[in-house]
Amino acid sequence: MDIKRETRQYSLVTLDITNHCNARCKFCYNVFGKEHNMDMETFHKALQILPYTKEGCFLLSSLYEPTLNPLFFDMLSQIPRQYKNKVFLTTNLAGNISEGDFVHLAESQLHHIDISLLSYEQETYKNLTQMEDHRFFENLETIHRIFSRYPKPPRLQLNTMILKSNYGQILDLAKRAHEELNPYAHIFNTPATYKAGENVLLTAEVDSTDIVAELLPKEQLTALYDELTALGYKNLIVDISNSLEAYHEKQDIVSPRYPHDAYALHITSNGQGLFLSDENPFDLADIDHPFVFFSKALTARQTYEAAKRELAEAPPLRDHSEDPDFHSFVDTLTIWDEQFIWLHGWAFHRQVECGPLYVVVKAAGNQVVYETVLHERADVVEVFEDESRRLCGFECLIDPQALSYEPKQNYEVFVGVLHEGTLYTKHLTDLAF
Repeated sequence: MDIKRETRQYSLVTLDITNHCNARCKFCYNVFGKEHNMDMETFHKALQILPYTKEGCFLLSSLYEPTLNPLFFDMLSQIPRQYKNKVFLTTNLAGNISEGDFVHLAESQLHHIDISLLSYEQETYKNLTQMEDHRFFENLETIHRIFSRYPKPPRLQLNTMILKSNYGQILDLAKRAHEELNPYAHIFNTPATYKAGENVLLTAEVDSTDIVAELLPKEQLTALYDELTALGYKNLIVDISNSLEAYHEKQDIVSPRYPHDAYALHITSNGQGLFLSDENPFDLADIDHPFVFFSKALTARQTYEAAKRELAEAPPLRDHSEDPDFHSFVDTLTIWDEQFIWLHGWAFHRQVECGPLYVVVKAAGNQVVYETVLHERADVVEVFEDESRRLCGFECLIDPQALSYEPKQNYEVFVGVLHEGTLYTKHLTDLAF
């Protein structure tokens, strides 16, 4: 068992420094109103989340074009040097960006720059972005030329939307981008139609006609997925979550790249923020000490995440620690902030069909039972040669304060499977915490 001590961090922070864009892409569901750019005071407040953010996970800007904010390059210079590798930006690269600006970007020390590459063909690009006057192709050549002069510029990541209009160009686009730009990652994805359990195209105040017209059927997407992966490029990431069928069936799509996450949040250009998992809002204008706020929010979210998996009424428990048919293993035990415990492992009982797994924690005469989050374990299937045990992986966040507030407690941790109303448990580990 690998035991780690780490500090919990936000997994994704998206900060829009403007609500404006120079493109009107046919697959975009944004509603554009009066233009608003984030001011420097609000930006400085938002930056105070950086110490609590994972490397390469602070996105500047997610839904709009960040270079349209007149303070954009001033804002880049305000990012503390020790946190620059946590920040990346996404851009359509179509605006009036000077060579001096590209030099600034090359020296910015950002983690990476995400560029939207929809097509190498002028007419297709104009049709999809609805931009007659743009400098995309010129800027793409310039950024590659200037970045090539530097030993450690921000890495370039390309993002290509798979659409009906560019479907026939995708393979050649992937090959050309690989040969000419050699990006550290090239992501191919499909238009967003659903998020947070809602049909974006039906609930947003936007005409969805153009978006739906660009959606491809699953059969075509699957064929393209096979062709792209057959290229053998290790830097390709292909996400075909959203298809025409998914839209009509009103499926709630969860992208494998951006899963539902309690530690992700979005901040708009006016400083209003939202934790994505529960839509809990906040406003930076009302927060005097953002550094303290974001720290306390992390602790509160861990407490909440653990509590929501806790069973209000636990079934009867029976110890099966010596049962030879009960197999389990803890891959990783992480102690977050010296306050929470995160378990990652697998378990199954040969006589019990795969189903929910539970973690039982005992201390000071008390016990708490958590229902775990399940995931597939192909490695377990291979070792035991039993396909029925694929869904035996689990992860669980434990809040020791749910049992006792006394320091230096000894905790017993068990994994459990439910069988005929009884929770069969197997001892996993002891902790002094």
